[in-house]
Amino acid sequence: MLHDLAYAQTILGDLAGAEQNLRRALKIWEAALGADDARVGALLTALGDVMVKAGRPGEAVSMLERSVRIAEVQGAPRERVADARVSLARAVWAAHGDREAALAIAEEAAAAYRAAGAVRANFLAELESWMREVSARPAPRRVEPRAR
Repeated sequence: MLHDLAYAQTILGDLAGAEQNLRRALKIWEAALGADDARVGALLTALGDVMVKAGRPGEAVSMLERSVRIAEVQGAPRERVADARVSLARAVWAAHGDREAALAIAEEAAAAYRAAGAVRANFLAELESWMREVSARPAPRRVEPRAR
């Protein structure tokens, strides 16, 4: 329920409320399902997306990296892993201006979307458009340092 409310809040632009409810849901789900459950990974992707939209992509990167790892380890469908990678690519670009890393992550997602065919054609078209934009524009001005 909290994640559904957070989704609605995100659409309505209440990013602070969405983040609060996603964090509450994350604590509950990690306690009930375990920290590496696939559903926890999906929740991390949603939370990372909200943080990027809220202008805090640097905080989102580690969360989204964890989401990708969980999806891979849990054997999530390739498309689910790709969704997490798209979010990670956007966060890496926004936080660090690292075009090469962002595009490499995005290309992995694009390959999965291509393999999925018509089911993910819209996702692929949107991602390829974003990749062209990133390739053509300068790095974001506010670039956060990469964690070492």
